[in-house]
Amino acid sequence: MRTKNKRFDLNLLRVFVIAYRSQSVTKAADELDMTQSAVSNALARLKDNAGQELFARTGRGIKPTRFAQDLYERLASPLLDIEACLSGLESFEPEQSQRTFVVYVHEGLIYTLQRALVNTAMPPGIDVVTKELPATEEAIYDDH
Repeated sequence: MRTKNKRFDLNLLRVFVIAYRSQSVTKAADELDMTQSAVSNALARLKDNAGQELFARTGRGIKPTRFAQDLYERLASPLLDIEACLSGLESFEPEQSQRTFVVYVHEGLIYTLQRALVNTAMPPGIDVVTKELPATEEAIYDDH
């Protein structure tokens, strides 16, 4: 399926879902504000990752394969949940939040940022934790 040590690009799933719904690379590109070639490229990358054909070309559109239909059925609901969650972030109210934000900072700037945070009045329930930037991006993911 995919190469080890290579992160899967979740954006490919969004492109897939939009292309599946519209059954058109052109319409998907318009909805996603991307070029047609970028949508085609994303679908090709997803196809490579999945190891299965996703769509067959028809006259002016695309028709999902059985594999794509199964994939869509599994993805549609979770992606809608994620989009609903993210749209809720627009109405973030710090006064009512109980969140901890982790900020990774280069070691040369960590003291400056910590001092600035101490001098900033944070709303109750908001906590900001500063950590030294790890050597690799993977270490950030492993930290959570």
